[in-house]
Amino acid sequence: MLDRFRRAVHPLILKMMPGRRNFEIEILTSQPYVQGNKIFVMNHSTTHDAPIACEVIKEHFYVLVGK
Repeated sequence: MLDRFRRAVHPLILKMMPGRRNFEIEILTSQPYVQGNKIFVMNHSTTHDAPIACEVIKEHFYVLVGK
């Protein structure tokens, strides 16, 4: 049930993401089409990383953090 809620709220969160930053982003390459599960790996440098990842990926995803 929680997963259904997250998937329902996801489009609303995506609409809010551009308001979280005061600069433009430029997507340099498009995502390849992959059928099935995916893993996106990124390096963290600022507090803008998560909102930008949401904007670029556009899919519902879970965040795993490691050190």
